[in-house]
Amino acid sequence: MTGILNTKRSRSVIEMENETPFELPTFKGYTIDPRLRQFRKVIPQESIEFIDFDSKKGQELLVEMREYFLFLYDDIGIVGFGIV
Repeated sequence: MTGILNTKRSRSVIEMENETPFELPTFKGYTIDPRLRQFRKVIPQESIEFIDFDSKKGQELLVEMREYFLFLYDDIGIVGFGIV
């Protein structure tokens, strides 16, 4: 090893720097992670709560969320686009 630091960055690192990070949606203080099918709530220095979509509480939150968004977008006809 010569001790010379390689300062070239790979193309993928440069591409990642130019991308806008994706932010997961939230509802009632929970972060919604559709990939893991979970609601998560983090209270720093205190607790982390995980609720699976398939659990009773998860199903209740999904129903509440669906009703909220249907109410919110009903006036613009989002229901007609098959988003129910």
